[in-house]
Amino acid sequence: RRILSLILAAVILTIAIPTLAYPIELMGNDESKIYHRIDCRTIKYPERNHWTRFTSTEQAISAGYRACKICHP
Repeated sequence: RRILSLILAAVILTIAIPTLAYPIELMGNDESKIYHRIDCRTIKYPERNHWTRFTSTEQAISAGYRACKICHP
């Protein structure tokens, strides 16, 4: 039972630590006003000038962007 608890704790920490260590990276399309996760398959040309970076969903929403329906950021 103790081993199972330790394994569960290790899994939770493996998931939680990277999430806490790195800010969420989101990209908002200035033309469509839709924000995406940085790895979204719908981002075709991220190097173009019509993208804005966000570090949180709250920041993107307050800037007037809505969430992508594909990657669900």
